[in-house]
Amino acid sequence: MRGALLVAGTSSDAGKSLFTAGLCRLLARRGISVAPFKAQNMSNNSAVTADGGEIGRAQALQAQACGIEPSVLMNPVLLKPGSDRRSHVLLHGRPYAEAGALDYRQLAATLRKEVLASFDELRRRHDVVVCEGAGSPTEINLRETDLANLWLADQRDLPTVVVGDIDRGGVFAAFYGTLALLGERDQSLVVGFVVNKFRGDPHLLAPGLDMLTALTGRPVYGVLPWLADLRLAAEDSLSTPPALDGGEPAGAQRLSVAAVRLPRTSNSTDVDALGAEPGVTVRWTTSPAEVAAADLAVLPGSRATVADLDWLRGCGLAAALTERARTGRPLLGICGGYQMLAHTIDDEVESGAGTVRGLALLPVTVRFGAEKILSRPTGTAYGAEVSTGYEIHHGITMPLPAGPEPCEPFLDGCRLGAVWGTMWHGAFDSDDFRRAFLRQVAEFAGRDFTPAPDTDIAANRTRQLDRLADALEAGLDLDALTALIGSGPPAGLPVLPPAALRPPGGAVPADLRHHGDAELTGDLHDFAVNVCTDPAPAWLAEAIAAACGQLARYPRPGAAIAAAAARHRRPVAEVLLTAGAAEAFTLLAQGIPAGRAAVVHPQFTEPEVVLRAAGWQVDRVLTDPDDGWALRPDRVPDSARLVVVGNPTNPTGTLHPRQALLALRRPGRLVVVDEAFSDAVPGEPESLASIEDLTGVVVVRSLTKLWGLAGLRIGYLLGDAGALAAAAAVQPHWSVSGPALSAAEACLANAALPEAHRRAVAITAHRRALATELARRGFEVPAGGAGPFVLTRHPGRPQLHAELRAAGFAVRRADTFPGLGPGWIRIAVRDPDTTAPLLAALDEPAQSSW
Repeated sequence: MRGALLVAGTSSDAGKSLFTAGLCRLLARRGISVAPFKAQNMSNNSAVTADGGEIGRAQALQAQACGIEPSVLMNPVLLKPGSDRRSHVLLHGRPYAEAGALDYRQLAATLRKEVLASFDELRRRHDVVVCEGAGSPTEINLRETDLANLWLADQRDLPTVVVGDIDRGGVFAAFYGTLALLGERDQSLVVGFVVNKFRGDPHLLAPGLDMLTALTGRPVYGVLPWLADLRLAAEDSLSTPPALDGGEPAGAQRLSVAAVRLPRTSNSTDVDALGAEPGVTVRWTTSPAEVAAADLAVLPGSRATVADLDWLRGCGLAAALTERARTGRPLLGICGGYQMLAHTIDDEVESGAGTVRGLALLPVTVRFGAEKILSRPTGTAYGAEVSTGYEIHHGITMPLPAGPEPCEPFLDGCRLGAVWGTMWHGAFDSDDFRRAFLRQVAEFAGRDFTPAPDTDIAANRTRQLDRLADALEAGLDLDALTALIGSGPPAGLPVLPPAALRPPGGAVPADLRHHGDAELTGDLHDFAVNVCTDPAPAWLAEAIAAACGQLARYPRPGAAIAAAAARHRRPVAEVLLTAGAAEAFTLLAQGIPAGRAAVVHPQFTEPEVVLRAAGWQVDRVLTDPDDGWALRPDRVPDSARLVVVGNPTNPTGTLHPRQALLALRRPGRLVVVDEAFSDAVPGEPESLASIEDLTGVVVVRSLTKLWGLAGLRIGYLLGDAGALAAAAAVQPHWSVSGPALSAAEACLANAALPEAHRRAVAITAHRRALATELARRGFEVPAGGAGPFVLTRHPGRPQLHAELRAAGFAVRRADTFPGLGPGWIRIAVRDPDTTAPLLAALDEPAQSSW
């Protein structure tokens, strides 16, 4: 069996992580090579991989369930919230950026590429990949930048099961609503449901399951029981249990542990092993009284050390912790908690607060460094080996000069009296060390406590994973699920309203209708429209004038069709004349039965507009500026029945290799290549217009750009005869005017080739000169572009579009092209004399009013 499955949930904490872990364990027990995958995780509970990368702790647990070593491939994007509005973004286990929600949207294209690369590599290495979604797949406000839910399923055609928590109530509404709010394509990927945390009478539940299946057309693949005492690591601190109890003590008395629940607690799982020890109770708390009363207080890690230290002082916990240290009562600081115990914290990296006072309970000082330390150290303490620890921090602790009391080493940290501090997470998973530590805590606390001699955290975790897998094996229709993994989503699943009631293409965003001519207002100099402004040659003007003298006749396209066929060495059945490229796109969208299309962006936006209007479900495939906006055929969904790509692409100027374009062909798919600007590139490299076999391919050509005929509207389609026949069937009679046909016949004749070449050479030279001048002025210009336009931006002039309009120049704002953000503009190529005033305007400093 080979394949993959996505596990989504009706909400956070519905059980996705544990279901994924259990399914991984169940498949691994059957001898299947399986790996977990979570494209994007938001959690401050993390783990360190063997190669020093940081991933979500849940994925490390899932890897253990699979019996394999955790890898950054399993969680390529990790978000660690540093505040309520901003998160630290880790890519492949390493710090990548700090971003708020709006900034994150700009990162989505790059992150998506990396997510797919990681997923594909896991698919290559393992038979099965079990993917975990994030939150709910029906966050409709976030679908455009989704990485972990149905975007991933869509890109790789993954069957998706939705897990719901019945213990919270409302699970049937949650299942139905999750499905109904999805778009048509996303609904087609959701194959069924799993009920989690059930603890009632199965007979009472059964009618509801039957009704859900009848309403949605999808089965319930299983009902999983409530596993109240399942002891496995939580996904994040938001789901931290209020208490952990290891059961009856091995000795005479118990030990109580108070773990401070910081606003930004990280790696809360550090205390799980303490709570698994018989006779130990761990409670998470924000109460100074509970912290004062416990036998041991634990100050855990923090994603915002300075901010959480300030919170400690504001709520009275700092005073309670200080009093514990003064009276010799046990206190442990881990990572960020250890840093708070220092005398001073110098932080220009995480908080930017500079030097602040710590609690001064340990004789160390802390300095934050720009480079994050990620390691899996080993060592000894109390004569016991510690082999399970890991470090994740920016802050470096340094000892102060020796004081009146000696400070003893403690796991690369230190101990002073009953106060311990360490940067190591996960150390208490080492059994001998944990027992020795608890014996010393009991001594300081005056408790007659004896650790159990046989508590084995690793073995316990393995037993818990097997118990989880046993529950899944008993409650799931595993044969049906494994069949889905191997075959993918079945065809013909019902579509629920509201998706079923709206046009499949959806609403057309208004800004997609913004084109260069909209910039031409008043008497602005035109650098917005990519049409050659050279005067028409005499032979072309004469041909148009002659046709204008015969306007009483209906147009006859035969001669122009023959000219296009001869120009590109094609049979006439593979040529269709149109009123410009815009009509060509409309005819294809309307003539071919609507389905699923993919538009490679950034590019000319009209194809997406007309496809949506014709009822197509349109997916945007964003190319990556860091990759030169290169076309990567494997990023186009396999299920797309129509793909549109520009070559050279407007506005980036990207010239895609012919092999990459042809690699898009699939049985049952039409590839539409927009070559409206191809004739403006000398020799038309990479053009498909004249290759012998265009089965499954349609090339869109225009005569309005190079020849300055935008007002005449003339273009044509070349290629797949069946697709052209479908387009012709919806084309109005006499769509192309007589003068336009005469112009086409003249421009496509062999006699026109020298003038066409001269114009293309001039445009290329002018483009190169403009790009050079822009780069000399500090503008960013994509390398290797082609066509009569230049895409550019300046890092210090974000209002460049408005700035140039105020100076009297119209350029095309480029933020309306999907995949391009504010600051980008497109400048039409003109001759150097015409361009000189524009460059002079760019030399002027920007005004504050712009």
